Amino acid sequence: MLKALKNKYLSVYYLLVLPAVVFGQRYNLPLKTRLTMPSPYFIEWSYKIDSLFSYKIPEGILNPCISQVTFSKALSMLEQLQCNRIGKAKFESYGFNTGEYSSMNHRWKMLGLRGTIEGKEVLVLDENFDYDMTNDSIYYLPKPVLNDTIPLYHNVYYKTDFKIDRDINYEFLHNDIVHKISEPLSFTVLVVYDSLSKSLTYADLFKMGCGDKLVFEDVLEGEKVNIQVVSSTTYPITKSDFKITTSAGSCRKLLKEPIPIGASSFIIDSFDLIHKCLYLSNYRTPYDWASIKGTSISTDESFTFDLKSDVKLIHVWSTWCQPCIRNLPKLKELNQSLTNVSMLGICIGMNKTKAQEHVAKNNLDWPIMYFESKPDFFKNEMAVEAYPCYVVLDANNKILYKGSNLNQAQNQLEILSMKK
Repeated sequence: MLKALKNKYLSVYYLLVLPAVVFGQRYNLPLKTRLTMPSPYFIEWSYKIDSLFSYKIPEGILNPCISQVTFSKALSMLEQLQCNRIGKAKFESYGFNTGEYSSMNHRWKMLGLRGTIEGKEVLVLDENFDYDMTNDSIYYLPKPVLNDTIPLYHNVYYKTDFKIDRDINYEFLHNDIVHKISEPLSFTVLVVYDSLSKSLTYADLFKMGCGDKLVFEDVLEGEKVNIQVVSSTTYPITKSDFKITTSAGSCRKLLKEPIPIGASSFIIDSFDLIHKCLYLSNYRTPYDWASIKGTSISTDESFTFDLKSDVKLIHVWSTWCQPCIRNLPKLKELNQSLTNVSMLGICIGMNKTKAQEHVAKNNLDWPIMYFESKPDFFKNEMAVEAYPCYVVLDANNKILYKGSNLNQAQNQLEILSMKK
């Protein structure tokens, strides 16, 4: 039964990282260069380990705190599935091909030790992956300095100039195979502001970032195209975003969002960290926005999105999303000030009564659809990755803005409104 459970769990995981279903012809574009970044993109937080048992730490370190980041989430979940005690077992059915597997002999997670030595803050990284931090370098953290130009708030994490740049050799599970990867990574420790003492102190956790980006640059459809992977390259996940530069300018896109190149439109359906490739598809089936259908949150009547207006805004929200709720009064003001904007709300949630209360409280008088679960158009063509989500469409239903920043959406709407 345990084997069946593991098979089911990993099957679900692989569905998240395998390339998505695509539209039209698919292009395999090699990522030809790696661009070194002057400031690493720190994206992966470490998380604390409850027990210090089984780990060797340097003598004389006070207030020790061990945390870790994982390079292979599949192996991390597998360890959790087995109550943090993988032990030795054979996994030929998963394609490891590594003989007996043990969490102690694979480089799939990095340990970090925070504490003080003789009153000085330190960070120790288990760079040789042997669970012994007595044979690793000790990095002394500089005293954090207050920056008068930045407003500081109690218990909020802030960046520091401190970073450790290292070439790390780790192992990553992809498509049932453990791959050995060498990548320039950076590590830092953030600081917290204490409003009582009016000083900065280091947090117990550390953070990891990539020291470079994957970049594709070539001619596509007769046009020079530059595509940079903006997100961390450690995990080839579906939420990665990209900076695309063409003759029309630069824009930021998520996976599956249409990109106009030459006379055609493309989508990035996936990218492969292991083989350093992008997978682009010719977007032959533009999305029909008129197919958005749902029931009114107030009357339960069915309706479709009104596409007659030259300026349109779709806002996606939920009752558990606090930024969504905070922005509802702003949306009301926006709807009153920009009378030529056709608005559509899409509420996703499991508590319709609570959603109706927010609508009534804020006097939202534009069409709002309610869904208890995500509809197909929401997950696929719209590819909404985070709440809130604001989508601005022009007269031709072209996406001019998509993201979580209402101010940016409002700027785009005001520009469109002035043109009319």
